[in-house]
Amino acid sequence: MKLVENMKEDYEQTGKTYPNFSFLPRFDGGTQKMVDDRALSKTVNTALLNTVYYRRVADKLGMSKFEAKDFGKFPVTTKNDFRGKEYEFVDQEASEPILAFSSTGTTAFPPTSAWMGKKEMEFLAAVNAFSLLSSGVVLPDDIIVSTFSSRSMFTNWVSIDGYKHIGATLVHCGVISPDECLHYLTRDYVLPGKRRKASVLTAYPSYLDYLCQRAGQLGIGPGEFEIRRIIVGGEVLTRATTERARRLFPTAELTEFYNISECIQLSGSVCPKGNMHFPPLGRVDVLDRDDGSEVSEGEVGALVLTPFKPPREVTLLIKYDTGDMVRKQTDCGCGIKGVVVSKPLGKRSDSLIGRGLTYRELFEMLSDLPGVEPPVKAGVELDGANLVIHVASKTPSVAASIAEWFNAKGISPPKVVVHDDGKPFAHYPLRCELLEQTFSNMMKEWDANAPHH
Repeated sequence: MKLVENMKEDYEQTGKTYPNFSFLPRFDGGTQKMVDDRALSKTVNTALLNTVYYRRVADKLGMSKFEAKDFGKFPVTTKNDFRGKEYEFVDQEASEPILAFSSTGTTAFPPTSAWMGKKEMEFLAAVNAFSLLSSGVVLPDDIIVSTFSSRSMFTNWVSIDGYKHIGATLVHCGVISPDECLHYLTRDYVLPGKRRKASVLTAYPSYLDYLCQRAGQLGIGPGEFEIRRIIVGGEVLTRATTERARRLFPTAELTEFYNISECIQLSGSVCPKGNMHFPPLGRVDVLDRDDGSEVSEGEVGALVLTPFKPPREVTLLIKYDTGDMVRKQTDCGCGIKGVVVSKPLGKRSDSLIGRGLTYRELFEMLSDLPGVEPPVKAGVELDGANLVIHVASKTPSVAASIAEWFNAKGISPPKVVVHDDGKPFAHYPLRCELLEQTFSNMMKEWDANAPHH
């Protein structure tokens, strides 16, 4: 953490930050490819020797030693390959596996789990702290209100350890009721060397929608907040959600990120041009979901990640299909070096992909429709060969608006089922629904439901 201490000292003396600066080395052209190929070869050969799963893959391929040029022959590892068999991916020569953490399980049961070692945990916490401080996203006098799920254990641990070294103050709420969270965002904190009110908010997009909606209902306006930064990730962030957040928190900059629990060292960050960049800590591919081939520039494919060892120590994943879709790009023009792809386009949906659509496009459209309240609750399914879209709304006319949008794209309109009764229905999972109960909220509900005489 010496680098973080030096960066903190520099900031306190000069007040300067260095956006897009990284202490992780990045090279140009052939040099970066050579470095990446060496790291890839070391990672894959270790996995072939020391993990149960990839030894079977090597036997099937007749591969005694891996070379980077053979990566195209290597099969994609799916979530189904990994889920429930995580022990088969553990490096049997690894030392000090000290933490097992699970995904929040929004896409399947059981949720996948990964093991972390002491050294990789410390390294990733240092990288996170340096990145946040050097870019000015989190500063020593900040008070951070975090609403990421308490079950997102490693994300929270890395953040807490990073904030500690930066010197920032954390108020970890978890996914609590918006009323309670708004209290923490608007109250005064009388802390030496800190800002008066919360200055950084971390949230999932759907929870951010909940906060904005509830603040409006309670008559809480922009003047009651002093948020300067919102760190958002974990779901598709739509234009409409961004606009709502900017109206409620007009002084805040939005920082959007992407990660998945299984490959957390390969966290992507979205640049001002709206594209996603990855650090040089693994290989990033955009592949055809059907045959595993590399897609062409501008095409949509599956985001496939291979975390390098080191820093990865314990759970080794080669060519891991994240289940998320992105558009392949080779350049951004924003000045950040390294691998770049589009923003996440949402989870793969065969019923949408077959019609040339992604969840992002669907949610962007629904978020803009009058009568569809945030956060958008929608689901898709097939009835034979016909697409069916379910959406929560108290406005029946949204069905016609959805059909009109499909017609404008030259796509046969779907059957639209409008759920206006508030009852649960199968929809795209929202992380704001991982609500964490508190006694204060329970007592508030009890009081509201108690008979009054």
